[in-house]
Amino acid sequence: MTVISKRTRLGQAILIALVAAASAHAEDTAPPQGNNSTELGTVLVTAEKRSEDVQKVPMSVSVVDESQLESLHVTQISDLVGYIPGLTVTNNGSPGQASLGLRGVAPLSAGATVATYIDETPIGTSGNYGGGSTNILDLLPYDFQSIEVLRGPQGTLYGASALGGVVRYVTKSPSLDTASLRAGADFFDQSGASDLGFSTHAGISTPIIADKLAVSVSVARQNSPGYTDNVRTGEKDQDSFWQGAAHAAVLWQPSDDLSVKFSALQSKIDADNASVTAFDPVTVKPIYGDLKNDNYVPEPYRRTNSYYNATVNWNLGWSDFVSTTSYAETSQHNGLDGSLVYGILFPLLGLKSVGVSNVTYDLSLYKTTQEFRLASKPDDHLEWLVGMFYTRETSEQAQAASAQTLSLAPIPGLDPLAVISLPSIAAGMRWAHNDQTFSQITSGALTGDTNVPGSSSEGVFTYSLSPRFHLSPDSMIYARIASGYQPGGPNLSLPGVPAQVDASTLTSYE
Repeated sequence: MTVISKRTRLGQAILIALVAAASAHAEDTAPPQGNNSTELGTVLVTAEKRSEDVQKVPMSVSVVDESQLESLHVTQISDLVGYIPGLTVTNNGSPGQASLGLRGVAPLSAGATVATYIDETPIGTSGNYGGGSTNILDLLPYDFQSIEVLRGPQGTLYGASALGGVVRYVTKSPSLDTASLRAGADFFDQSGASDLGFSTHAGISTPIIADKLAVSVSVARQNSPGYTDNVRTGEKDQDSFWQGAAHAAVLWQPSDDLSVKFSALQSKIDADNASVTAFDPVTVKPIYGDLKNDNYVPEPYRRTNSYYNATVNWNLGWSDFVSTTSYAETSQHNGLDGSLVYGILFPLLGLKSVGVSNVTYDLSLYKTTQEFRLASKPDDHLEWLVGMFYTRETSEQAQAASAQTLSLAPIPGLDPLAVISLPSIAAGMRWAHNDQTFSQITSGALTGDTNVPGSSSEGVFTYSLSPRFHLSPDSMIYARIASGYQPGGPNLSLPGVPAQVDASTLTSYE
């Protein structure tokens, strides 16, 4: 738990990446299979920024397709932990409040180690002051084609924060030749809850001009009942929450060689309280029994993600050109009961008794990205890809800690306990060079009034090599060496603390 408040601005990044994958094919001399064999459908993924059979991708990839998402009733990333090897989710009490890890590479600092994408676009912050390590993109995955999990590091193709790997939400495109309509609703029971939960969803896809223009729209919402009781306030089932999602797409294909897709997506999470049970730190057992908490003040979590994208795919004959332009906004508010950390210190500050401290976090993130890629056609011996990537993000994070009596009245002279802001700007490229500048602005009884400037600058090089050898159409041997990085950045201005923290890097061998 921390009382430090932050206000952050992250700036621009430029990326240049060059990837070459060599592949050799052995001549297929095996006889054809008999009619009694069962063939599985081909699973196409875009892990290497090109569409290909998952069995021919020279890296470790897991795919959960649309039918699996529906049958497993997936509503958040934590629902997939038991089905994706190497994926860990540290849940902090509601969708969106979690930390992701892959291959045991979990965040040890404020930055994320697993990057999250919607189609071609990185979502979330690349800096250390945007809450990347404890907040994730938890979309209600209705109307998605699949979720891909790529084990890392993935620094060359996916850049910052892909130290452990990448989680990609792949959206569905409108059909140019077939109209479809689907809708559904269901009710479910939650162990320990007094009420039923329910969800509704609907989607439509229709051609406007046959084989040229099509649109699709979908909406979904789920209400999940609470199951945790508050022994201090007497509130029952205090941790209910709801999730909502809406997705619209327009696909224009003027020719067989050119297509343009426009899409917009919005996702919302609104949780009344965190799903937390009070534990004794010594015995590690529930203090009041199962599913009981003792928070003095509510611990809500509200998050809205808005995403807009335009993607151009152009077949040049000798190669494929892709341009993807995106803009994303995130707004977030969450509260934390800090009474057992800060309220118990009030007697040391001259008060006669302990009190209540309500810690709030408000975050807004604005991120623009542009990527250009040129990829070779499928080849038996050498495939290449070259691209340029630019991103600019601005985040503002305000944190505050209050000082209140047990009756929740403000304590004069002590409230607010701390309010701190950290505006900053960053830039980078892959080969990455990251420059960040910021100011540390503080006020409050605990911190005093300060305004201290700071900065950081560093360069990071990432690479990957993936030769593969096909023994037959159904079997392949590959090796992979790849690196990735988690961005560093300026440090808080504290005595004895270095002015900046360098990037963390990782190299893996498969």
